[in-house]
Amino acid sequence: GGLTGLAGCGDNAGYVRKAGQWLYQDSPVNAADPRSFQPLDPRFARDAVQGYYRGQAIAGSHGPSFEALSEHEARDRHAVYWADTYRKAQEYWAWRHVRVDPVAGADPAHYQVLAHGYARDGQRAYHEGRGFAVADAASFEPLDARFARDARSGYFERVAITGSDGASFTLVDPDTGSHARDRLRVYSAHIELNQPLRPPHPVVRVLQGARPETTRVAGQGYAVDGARVWSRGRVVVDA
Repeated sequence: GGLTGLAGCGDNAGYVRKAGQWLYQDSPVNAADPRSFQPLDPRFARDAVQGYYRGQAIAGSHGPSFEALSEHEARDRHAVYWADTYRKAQEYWAWRHVRVDPVAGADPAHYQVLAHGYARDGQRAYHEGRGFAVADAASFEPLDARFARDARSGYFERVAITGSDGASFTLVDPDTGSHARDRLRVYSAHIELNQPLRPPHPVVRVLQGARPETTRVAGQGYAVDGARVWSRGRVVVDA
């Protein structure tokens, strides 16, 4: 059960009260219980009945236990919610529409917001409101927007990297976001866009023979370890 509504073009103004009426970006908020209505941050609010996102009621939400967790996430005693906006081409991108969906399978009591749109509970990890399986949810942590790790494995684009060692898994160069390493191997990762018969998909390659402690990123998908050069995980012959 999602929710769709309209919000204005601006993104700065939040909730304001004028002449006893709560407004969100100059639009009246149709609060179920105006007397108990309470903004929680510039986007989320609650009253004694339900929660709100950008002035729109969140269907089925429980107001007394409703709390904001991040710019996009909130929870109550029953569910976790991912809230965002989108625009429509046929409206020439002029209007911001609101969408709020319960996060399927999320445990509100144990849900923790992490960096880069990630979260976790006791069972799985989540990215932008969608759950995915990990080896050890309790230790899961993102390293940047695409790489992550837990106590057992490294991940790229939310897919476990076969054979990786999560406990020692780290980025080679945080600025490039293209290579990672653990105590045994170095990995090159990218999104493959150039296969006409397949949609874009993640590709991770082990740099064969690379020494994790000396490998560095040279930019443009290249890596070097003093003895060899790799391009997107493949050895560059005669480099």
